[in-house]
Amino acid sequence: MSVVSRHSFGVLLRVSCAALLGYLATAETAVLAAWILPLEPMSAVLTSMLLSFLLYSGCIMWAFHVRQHWRALTDLGGLWLLALLVNNAMVGGAG
Repeated sequence: MSVVSRHSFGVLLRVSCAALLGYLATAETAVLAAWILPLEPMSAVLTSMLLSFLLYSGCIMWAFHVRQHWRALTDLGGLWLLALLVNNAMVGGAG
């Protein structure tokens, strides 16, 4: 694999991680925050959705901050799986 194609693969992987896994992690974390926040339901949902914009921006920056592109994949995937498991545990496995 040439240096240019290896670099292009790394950039493609980082963009894919940031877009897909960042979105999934942000969505699951926003649902988790809406469950946890001690506010009225509408306020909790609105607050968690506003905070999700910050989290998604942070996920994108994290994907390009780490040195190895595989680390971006494992970190964002781990955040998504952790939020997914906690959400499923809180709901009781439904859904």
